[in-house]
Amino acid sequence: MKIIAVDDDKVSLELLGECLVQGGYENVDLETSPRTALNKISDTDQPYDCILLDVDMPEMDGIELCSEIRKLDHHKNTPVLMITRYKHRSAVQTAFVKGATDYITKPFEFLEVLTRIKVAERLVQERKAALDSYMAVHNIEEGRQKTAPILEVRRPERIEPLFDINEIQSADDSVLSPAVFQNYLEQMSKASSCDLNLVAVQIRRIDRIFRQTSAADFTSFLQSAAHAIVHHFRPNEVFVSQAGNGTFLAALDASISFMPDHVESGIVGRLSPASIPKAFGNDPGLEVVVGTPLLLPTSPKLNFRRAVKAATARMKQRAQDLNENQLTALTS
Repeated sequence: MKIIAVDDDKVSLELLGECLVQGGYENVDLETSPRTALNKISDTDQPYDCILLDVDMPEMDGIELCSEIRKLDHHKNTPVLMITRYKHRSAVQTAFVKGATDYITKPFEFLEVLTRIKVAERLVQERKAALDSYMAVHNIEEGRQKTAPILEVRRPERIEPLFDINEIQSADDSVLSPAVFQNYLEQMSKASSCDLNLVAVQIRRIDRIFRQTSAADFTSFLQSAAHAIVHHFRPNEVFVSQAGNGTFLAALDASISFMPDHVESGIVGRLSPASIPKAFGNDPGLEVVVGTPLLLPTSPKLNFRRAVKAATARMKQRAQDLNENQLTALTS
């Protein structure tokens, strides 16, 4: 991996460099000046695979530097790890809003830094695989359209997307890849007062949409759905990620008032007709199910899988209640 670390504290920077060398990373650049680092990142012929930034720096703080890095085409999705002494909730949230991938607090341990970099390395590999899968599906469907434009192309009988749109393009800073979303929740739960709700949202009949739409249209629809969830809760801060099978996870402040039926209609209302696939035909239309919020505990180590499972169970219970209500209405 090609790595750059930026910290105006030379002692801290040398310690970080030693940590990386011990971890087996040799292609490492160390910079004390944020502006020099930004120029180096911008001008490099070979993009960096991972970027480590201290937050509290003169000239330009790490949050601002991260925001500027995200404007560079070759580094829009590069893992950025913030290293800082700030542990409070607002600092963590601001870092992720500005494009951070992960968050490490000082004084750091070598093992923690190397573990987080391993996660970043896996993100790079998964993103490359996702892009390769996307291009393969796109090229296959493009070839089919050229050879048989009048035939309907039917998709395989599977409902999991072949790629994660959030790993390919993050058009909204509030739409995170699953790994970054997990990092965010884990860091927020460490704060003295987490006060964060986790909510599961599902697009119903996603299997039909997947089978009867092209890869590009399906990707566009998932992206539109994620943004509709984000914009429903604006101006409040919210982060959204995919969980597969038409399910999204949303993390939002626990103080936000919440009524599932209102959120369901609000999300559907924010999806433009053009973004909804034509696979519905004469069906009633797009339906969204939203589970009741799950308040995340303040914990030094969040059990992410358990939290997702609990939030998803609430969404499934909501779907069951809606089905029973519809059945009662039809038989009464």
